[in-house]
Amino acid sequence: MGIVRKSLRTWRNFIRYLNRKVRYLGWLIHFVATVAVAFVCFALSSVFLIDVTTVDGESMEPTLSPDDRLLTLQLGRFFSELLGAEYVPKRGEIIVFGKDGDNENLIIKRVVGLPEERVVIKNQTITIYNDEYPEGFEPDFNFGGELAALSGAALDVYVKRGELFVLGDNLAVSADSRTNGNVLVEHVNGNLIIRTWPFSKFKLF
Repeated sequence: MGIVRKSLRTWRNFIRYLNRKVRYLGWLIHFVATVAVAFVCFALSSVFLIDVTTVDGESMEPTLSPDDRLLTLQLGRFFSELLGAEYVPKRGEIIVFGKDGDNENLIIKRVVGLPEERVVIKNQTITIYNDEYPEGFEPDFNFGGELAALSGAALDVYVKRGELFVLGDNLAVSADSRTNGNVLVEHVNGNLIIRTWPFSKFKLF
């Protein structure tokens, strides 16, 4: 009986030893995995997915005001390039881009015309013509600025492949595709997702 008890005690001690090792190993694996995931997420966000932009000027009022702090997302471009597809922002999205590729002075506008479309501005009306709507249609998003600002000379623009026609919501003061021409898609840094500041105007777009 003494031999049996001694054998059982030795076995129990061995099991306890294994449990401690497994528990410590499991904790270590969990810790390392958590740190690794956090590092990867931070690296992806800071390198090419999320950027912080501050509004300078009144061209997007009342949607965006001077000194608003924004988060812009580059995920669409990232996955398009990853899959070998052409990146094109959606109509109505607010995008951030660098004029002539200059990323030091970013510009914020709203996408109105997409590649291979015709944009006509006449009699305070914006009309889009494409293969799906050869008779034309009016964009279904509202501009904050008065459409009366479009009462000048008629404008008829064809948006080539790889280009975008953009407008500022404050049509009366915005310098956009009406005067500066179309924006190259390759110059788009990302699209607006969140206004983080001021806190009273926090908004998801």
